[in-house]
Amino acid sequence: MKARVYQLRDMRPIARRLPVVDQARRPQTRAECESGPRPCPYVSCRHHLYLDVLVSGSLKLNHPDKDPDEIEETCALDVAERGGESMTVIGRYLSMSRQRVEQIEKKAARKLAMVGGIWFEDWRAK
Repeated sequence: MKARVYQLRDMRPIARRLPVVDQARRPQTRAECESGPRPCPYVSCRHHLYLDVLVSGSLKLNHPDKDPDEIEETCALDVAERGGESMTVIGRYLSMSRQRVEQIEKKAARKLAMVGGIWFEDWRAK
């Protein structure tokens, strides 16, 4: 199913489905998080793949037809640590096409080249 964007006022029914988690026990570092429970219950974490917060403040649910504990992969850091995922697989995690993932990758590579002098081919080879 395609990702869906919600305004805050529309989120009440969706928020009721999210797990209630003790924020005091939430990991503060990657080292604390690595051995934590999977699927990750901390949907409010910026690395969680269930939702994204847009610049406008709206929420984009990457998997609106599933609950957070039903998605295939919940942590972007876990995916990055494994490395070597194809654009198709990353697109599936984020509910976007392979072509869109490729566009985002190229845009990020251009920004890296402007800031740090890293060229796309060098960055992609790593």
